[in-house]
Amino acid sequence: MKYLRLTFPILLILCVLACKNEPKTASVNTAPPAVNEAMSMGEKAAYRCPMDCEKGKLYDQPGQCPVCKMDLAMATADQIRHAASETAAASETTALPAGDPNKNLEAEVNALHDDVMKELTEMERVGREVKLRFKTLQGETQRKAYLKAIADISTAGMDMMAWMRDYRSPASLPAAEAKSYLTEQKQKLIRNRADIQAALAEGRKALGTK
Repeated sequence: MKYLRLTFPILLILCVLACKNEPKTASVNTAPPAVNEAMSMGEKAAYRCPMDCEKGKLYDQPGQCPVCKMDLAMATADQIRHAASETAAASETTALPAGDPNKNLEAEVNALHDDVMKELTEMERVGREVKLRFKTLQGETQRKAYLKAIADISTAGMDMMAWMRDYRSPASLPAAEAKSYLTEQKQKLIRNRADIQAALAEGRKALGTK
């Protein structure tokens, strides 16, 4: 057993060195144009909204998200690839044209999304304060209240992120299906908003603020 313990790290090192010395072969670039553009930007620096409000949009300079007003964060390589994929997917669908019978319903969904994002930003801000305060707590009763607030805020945030990830324009759907889809998405947003408001209230209660 002792011999195996000594031999395994040596074999691992030899494997790593062998991989580094293998000749590199040229690869064919089959990525979509949006991915190539994003990766090209990523070689310099790419910034994105930490909440991904604009579904994969990248910026080449730091600043603020025009939707939620949060500071843009520097994107990692994985985030750049993900953002590029989101951009490519979003480009496959467009907003409903003027005169479409579901145009007003789509506008309601978009407006509700923007309102929810503002509340989400405030919830995330309170969540950061709760986490900081939690580190200083000693009493078990106080810690339980803070843990509940942290859990509720995390769940509400992930649910909203899931909605943004999954939502697609119904432009390619028949009118009846588009109406059903938009109505369903609106109801999901309403539920997400209620969860965000409840989690925000929990966070403020824990902090003793309004």
